[in-house]
Amino acid sequence: FKKKGYETKKILLQRPECLLTAELDRNAAMVADLEDPLAGTALFDGQNLWVGTSNGDLLQLDRQTLKPLWRFVLPGGGGLGKEVQGPILPYQTQDSRNLLVFATKDGHLAAAQAGRKEPVWLVAMGKENFPRADPALLRLSFAGDRKFLTVAAGPAVASFDVATGVPLKWGDTRFVPPKPFTTTPVTMDQDSLIVLGSADGNLYALKASDGTLARRWTTGGPAIRGAPQFTGQHLAASSDDGNLYFFEPAGGHFVFKLKIGGPMSGAPAVHKDLLLFGTALQDGFFGVDLARQTVRFAYTAEHI
Repeated sequence: FKKKGYETKKILLQRPECLLTAELDRNAAMVADLEDPLAGTALFDGQNLWVGTSNGDLLQLDRQTLKPLWRFVLPGGGGLGKEVQGPILPYQTQDSRNLLVFATKDGHLAAAQAGRKEPVWLVAMGKENFPRADPALLRLSFAGDRKFLTVAAGPAVASFDVATGVPLKWGDTRFVPPKPFTTTPVTMDQDSLIVLGSADGNLYALKASDGTLARRWTTGGPAIRGAPQFTGQHLAASSDDGNLYFFEPAGGHFVFKLKIGGPMSGAPAVHKDLLLFGTALQDGFFGVDLARQTVRFAYTAEHI
């Protein structure tokens, strides 16, 4: 946030019933009590705040006052009746249109544009193909500069051109796991592979060009959650068995695992030699020392 020529650092806190911003350099906070319960993950695009609601709408809020500026309602009368799933993803097209792309839990994907009442595009995947994890914007090497909104939906994975909503069509040879994919997708090997975890406890790498299976990593445990993370040396993934697994990316060999007590919630991040992530158990927050292959710190709700 920038105000009156100087930069002030703020933290954005989101709860189902309200949105709160707090300045880190002084005791000041602001709360937005909105008409609808919030859902998904809020976005600050450099100018405005965007939040999703429990009925599938998007709200544009003034960054200073947190007052609503504009509401985007998907066709169907008062939103889709299902909450926004995961993050609101910003994307600028080649003709400089700023899109906001998001998914809803009942299987809709949509792109909105500020000030425009109709969606730029809207895809109904059907309730049987609802997103099983947060979607991601992926650049796929075979498609040049184009990006695709990619999501684990139904038993397989679906990918759509983010500028047009046109689906990436893989043939009948595309890989479908024995049990559904359960994680946010990521790319590796210069964006030529899409990596996802499955409810069968395996990580799979699919060729982005045709969806066929290229590689497999086995945890030996139950479903994989959160999002796989390439740390620079290893591929990390968490399981419902409470372990964090590390694999050699090229050969698929298991390297080591750490007990973290529960699966990841959301996507992890790498900062220098630390792998940072939250867990679904006790609202945990962990930092793993990648060089020493140990847990450097662990915080849970009981510490707060």
